[in-house]
Amino acid sequence: REELEVIVYEASRLPNADQGRTLYSEDKSDPYVVVTVTPTRGRAVTKRTHHVSDSLDPKWYSTPAGKPATAAEAAAGAATLGVRLRFAPVTSTASTLHVLVKDRNTLTPDEDL
Repeated sequence: REELEVIVYEASRLPNADQGRTLYSEDKSDPYVVVTVTPTRGRAVTKRTHHVSDSLDPKWYSTPAGKPATAAEAAAGAATLGVRLRFAPVTSTASTLHVLVKDRNTLTPDEDL
């Protein structure tokens, strides 16, 4: 058995799912990434990143302890670009990897970007 590590760094040119849906004209999508590993046998395992507020070109940062961080924390040297999602155990020849970017919403269901 092996371990799979997916590192999510950034996305670009995402659609604005929040445009025209709120009272705030400057509101933008609040993206996060959902990663699912589905083995041939057994249960699928899903993990996700934290959301990045109001961004169509999000970058995901984390602290050395793996906690969500901001660009300001990275600039100060307290965080690095990339969020690590670990899946173990996996069998590389018998698993499917599915990656989806979604928009976080407060009052309505989250939607695919």
